[in-house]
Amino acid sequence: MADQKTRIAAKTYEAELGDLWPKIFLAIDSDNSGSINRAELLKVERLGSAQQLVKLMRAADDNNDNEISMEEWAEMFDTLCTRMGKPNRETYFKCLKMYNSLTHGGVDGNELE
Repeated sequence: MADQKTRIAAKTYEAELGDLWPKIFLAIDSDNSGSINRAELLKVERLGSAQQLVKLMRAADDNNDNEISMEEWAEMFDTLCTRMGKPNRETYFKCLKMYNSLTHGGVDGNELE
């Protein structure tokens, strides 16, 4: 029974993160161009240091246009899930907090239920 609950929870978090990941992209894309440029990415200190963000940009930018498209962002999400395993509660809430801090500065109680 516990294994079944764990599998259900993992599927739920994966689905929730799948919905949340594009919203994070749109929140970072402050000029609404449909892609994230280096300046926009560097503004999001929550994602890591400037050095880590430059590495992230290089890794995600498949076509080397110095921007991360929505497709490249989605591919990065798939790669992270593959490398780190299925999303769990902790991963989901870290992303939720990041999204909320990007959009309105915090997580409200309803989002934690």
